Amino acid sequence: MLAALVLFTVLPLGVSAKGDEVSLAEAVALRQQLVTAPDFAVAWRALTQAQQRAIESIDRQAVIETGSTSSGIGDFAVAASGCWTRMHYVRAISPLLGYVLWSYEQYFYWCGDGSRITSWQSWVQVRVNDPLYRYLGESGYGVAGGVGQPFVRVYRSGKICFLPQLNCPYVRYPYVTYDAFGNGDRSYEAGT
Repeated sequence: MLAALVLFTVLPLGVSAKGDEVSLAEAVALRQQLVTAPDFAVAWRALTQAQQRAIESIDRQAVIETGSTSSGIGDFAVAASGCWTRMHYVRAISPLLGYVLWSYEQYFYWCGDGSRITSWQSWVQVRVNDPLYRYLGESGYGVAGGVGQPFVRVYRSGKICFLPQLNCPYVRYPYVTYDAFGNGDRSYEAGT
């Protein structure tokens, strides 16, 4: 395991026209210096193109994970009346840095009488755990169905910017579409 880690850390992440190689260890260290620099733009311009590309490649290798959790209001007994709560998420995880960069979470609470929606609400919580990212707000919202209908569908999407200090060279649009039914059944789709 250690040999694989040592081998991995010396592989070049970026090569400039001059042939400068940037190791993973150097790119991670440079990224940390950027995070703590008093003037990000000046620190960024001081890097070589190979160093900039290596830092960007760390973030472009983030793993996008989607999932769902429930919380304690009601069991999911289909064809029963009751109230239910779910949270669905889209997360960007950096395996090279070892933490969640950001998480976009849609919470959904609904009640049904066994066949129709009797009430519902939905909200989003965004967690940005890395200073090289910024949440720029909701980019999409839509609802179909609702109270008195057999289902409600809610679509929400957000806009998350990488390197806001440099006018966002790339942006992710995490989204969650949630379908809830009056009998407690549900489905969702999430991604970027």
